[in-house]
Amino acid sequence: MISVESTDRAWTYAIGYMAEQLRGDCPFCYGLTINFRAEISDESKLDAFLIFGPPHLDATQKSVELDGFTCHIAGMWPMYSSEFDIYNELGLEQFWHHDEWDPMNVTRPPICSAAGG
Repeated sequence: MISVESTDRAWTYAIGYMAEQLRGDCPFCYGLTINFRAEISDESKLDAFLIFGPPHLDATQKSVELDGFTCHIAGMWPMYSSEFDIYNELGLEQFWHHDEWDPMNVTRPPICSAAGG
């Protein structure tokens, strides 16, 4: 699931593409990052995603029972691949609360240092 401040459909297409391409190979667990290896939208230089809690869902909506299995919905938060080192240094919680992290703003500048939050 993705929710960003944009009307460009490229964001949702990217999520669908990744779900199809990585199905069976990526567990889509909270805290994982995915390098999309290309700018996702013409309006932004963001080129990667952080997997974390889905936006706008309460605890009862984050899992869906399907025929024979449970589907857990994950949030896909755009980030820059250049932020991977800072993310790995800080960890999920500190990165998420970093002063410069604005996960819905697709035109934000990249986080340049581990300071903040």
